[in-house]
Amino acid sequence: MLDSSFFKILKGILILFMGWNGMILNAQDSFSIPRGRPYLDANRTTFVADNGQPLRGPFTSTEWREPPAFESFLAIKEKGLNAVHLYAEVFNLEYPEAGSRSPGYAIDNIDKVVEMTREAGLYLIITIGNGGNNGNHNYEYALDFWELYAPRYANETHVIYEVHNEPVAWGPPYLSSSNPAGAIDLEVDAYKLIRELAPETPVLLFTYAVFVDAENALLDINEFNDRVGNSAEIWKNAAVAFHGYGGWVDTAPAVKGLLEEGYPVFMTEFADWVWGGIEGADVEMTSFLEQEKISWVNFLHIPPYDFAPNIMDDQAFQSLFDQSGISWIPDYGNWPIRREVFGNGTKPRETPGIDLSNQMITGALRIQAEDFDNGGQQVSYYDVDLVNQGGLYREFEAVDITLSSDEEGGYAIDNIEAGEWLQYTILVNEPGIYKLTMRYSTVNEGCKARVAFMGAYKTDEVVLPSTGSFDSWNSVTEEIFLEYGQSLLVIDIIEGGFNLNWIELSPVDAGPFPDGIYKVINRNSGKAMTYEVATDGVYVVQDTYTGDSEQLWNFKHVGAGNYKVTLESNGRSWNVFGSIAGVISGSPLKIVHWWDIVNKHQRYLFRPYENGFYNVKPGDKGYSLGVHNGSTLDGEQIDQFKSDDGSSNMQWAVLAPQDVSIPVDLELQQVSVSEIQLTWASVADATHYEVMRSTSSGGPYVTVASNVQNTSFADAGLDEQLNYYYVVHAVGASGAGLASREVDLVRMGAILEFDEGEGNIADDSTGHGWQGTFHSGASWGIGINGSAVSLDGEDDYLSLPKGVVAGLEEATISTWVNLESANVWSRIFDFGTGSSSYIFMTPNNGWDGNLRVGIKSEDSDEERIDASFQLPTGVWTHVAFTIKGSVGILYVDGVEVGRNETLTQSLKDLGDTSLNYIGKSQWPDPYLQGRVDNFRIITRALSPEEIALQYSQETP
Repeated sequence: MLDSSFFKILKGILILFMGWNGMILNAQDSFSIPRGRPYLDANRTTFVADNGQPLRGPFTSTEWREPPAFESFLAIKEKGLNAVHLYAEVFNLEYPEAGSRSPGYAIDNIDKVVEMTREAGLYLIITIGNGGNNGNHNYEYALDFWELYAPRYANETHVIYEVHNEPVAWGPPYLSSSNPAGAIDLEVDAYKLIRELAPETPVLLFTYAVFVDAENALLDINEFNDRVGNSAEIWKNAAVAFHGYGGWVDTAPAVKGLLEEGYPVFMTEFADWVWGGIEGADVEMTSFLEQEKISWVNFLHIPPYDFAPNIMDDQAFQSLFDQSGISWIPDYGNWPIRREVFGNGTKPRETPGIDLSNQMITGALRIQAEDFDNGGQQVSYYDVDLVNQGGLYREFEAVDITLSSDEEGGYAIDNIEAGEWLQYTILVNEPGIYKLTMRYSTVNEGCKARVAFMGAYKTDEVVLPSTGSFDSWNSVTEEIFLEYGQSLLVIDIIEGGFNLNWIELSPVDAGPFPDGIYKVINRNSGKAMTYEVATDGVYVVQDTYTGDSEQLWNFKHVGAGNYKVTLESNGRSWNVFGSIAGVISGSPLKIVHWWDIVNKHQRYLFRPYENGFYNVKPGDKGYSLGVHNGSTLDGEQIDQFKSDDGSSNMQWAVLAPQDVSIPVDLELQQVSVSEIQLTWASVADATHYEVMRSTSSGGPYVTVASNVQNTSFADAGLDEQLNYYYVVHAVGASGAGLASREVDLVRMGAILEFDEGEGNIADDSTGHGWQGTFHSGASWGIGINGSAVSLDGEDDYLSLPKGVVAGLEEATISTWVNLESANVWSRIFDFGTGSSSYIFMTPNNGWDGNLRVGIKSEDSDEERIDASFQLPTGVWTHVAFTIKGSVGILYVDGVEVGRNETLTQSLKDLGDTSLNYIGKSQWPDPYLQGRVDNFRIITRALSPEEIALQYSQETP
């Protein structure tokens, strides 16, 4: 007789190969190319593909240009997508007046897209685009458009017709809208025409841009049904199209309202800004659509278009879904990996929202440890031995689950070992500071775990002291910061030997400072928040602090480190709602009369920086408050910024009215290689000043002068090989105040000499830690002196740490390259946060084939410095780029070859760049093929003489 251990091992093997649902799903086996017509699913929820799967995809456009290449359509299939949304033509408001553009102007390019999607096995939704006329339409253009195109593609079984993109600003009912009027006439007559000319083609109607009201949509639908007649036939092959710009919280119930009335739906455009981050896929909306099995196409583009996020940019799409736990069965490829929430109706478990009865974020989310996600080994968990030692509850999972001896009973995870991990999909309703509690038991000392959320660790190693026995339970609690949104919560085991019963998240009930009256001072300008009345509202601005009541603010903590902030003199509340303010950076903070509610746009998260300052984020979009353009002038508005680069402009002091102010206008002048001179503005309530210094930005600082009576200080005897960073404190009757903004003497950023010749790390010889990491087979080769990194042009590259060029107002980037080929748009370097914010150097720009440096920050156009030639191949060439103020200069072999004196962007505008590559692009461009040596980032703009000297000294 075989012993039970054999069966445990056999079960482990089955777990590994069967997956959490016991079978391998391959949607591709159930269809052929070209695809069959989409049809309404059995529940009449949405149009689905010929294999019953929802449609999912990005968009492209033939409104102004040719379509992407066929290879680009094939590439999206590897992103788990099976459909494309095409903005075919832009209607003309003046049509049919003489000289106006007529339907059919893009017919050749539309034909190409129809053909390419057919051959690729992709579905295609064709619509009329709005161009710059969003929320508008032209009736005659639309009817003539469909009279031309409806019969043209009537027999294309992969095509869906969408009557018109956003014909009204912005939501239902179209029936009574005058913005513009006539939309119901358009929908009815276009539908009749399409049905006459293409009776089998599915049709999408209405296309509401802001859809948060099912009742008003039903007014439109009922009118449409009455005019067309035979509504039962209409809705056998039609659905209501909608967009997601009302936000998923309000859009979801409106969508459900239509479904309850029996009307199918289809999402045809949506995107959002990740909380506190860049624009990309709307994770929470997509999660809702997937839960309801509703087809969607989002507002991420197929390259090379650039007026929306790029579907091939992992930061804007794939990585967001990987970290959020969203999954589906793809028609093509192997992504996304199949996973699902265990229990809870397969919906993410939610942290508490705000309690409207007391305007507080209260409550707790408790997750039983054994309720980790479905997905299996190395998807939703990792188990060392692949055997469920307890054998209880979820017996076909490898995780060890046993009965809990804790007072509440139930189950627990047993015998957790080092290297194991568990994942749980959760939705954080309110961003902020939370108490993370872990309920555990152990006889061992030194057990440790870490917790990650949104793809980043939120704790250091959490120590779990011995409880005395495995039947004796205890809890440990850590405070962690959680962004808004859906994400995987990961428990990562550092040192094992314990049992885990549950984890709990609850908002902290006390903020970082007590409720009360405070002044709010910007670290960069030293000025206080106050207000200014304008014709379009009351704006929060900065001004010199005088102690007036208009500069004092009442803070009330509402949970999770969030505060409601009202003006002490009249009770008006900080507010970012009612304009573009909640959407993009560069939008002002206002105050309003709505003092009795605490919506997300009226509560603000104060997240502590070091040294007593705070980063302030509205709960709405999570951008950082700072002064417009980083100004130090009175009257400048308080804006929102997408990036949180740690600059002093986005650091705020919350001080009691009597506290001493912050020194401002701190300046550093280098007197010699070993001496600097500091100066700053006088602080009215200061008795003296303290000067502090560090060799690392942000400290820790040491005091170098403690009783400075005037507003200047000379520091001599400095080491010429070191960088130095200074802050100044004012000291008054209430003691020492907070530190000024930091100023620095920075001599060198990073130098990668590539002389290691082995391993996968290139050290930074400055000692600053900006090391290069080899990826995908990057190797060593012969350098100009010693060794170099060798890149094959296929998929290998180097990455540098986050923030390598952060905060630089001027810089020099130089290196030696020996190209095997000058591939179009390949990169010598590319530092950024994706395809909307970057600085790059390419040996071949793809337009005229010449050397180029390009720089682009969020919400700005790309600015360029071009040479008049392409870099040579087969020889070592020195390339350098300097930027200072509005001037960017490009050098080759020590000689200037290009210049732009009208730059409006600097490296500082890029923020804390997280995607820093040598040999790789932010876009899906070719990789660099050749060798790179002596890569340098210098934190000032070298002169032409210094560039020439650098070239001559390094030339062999």
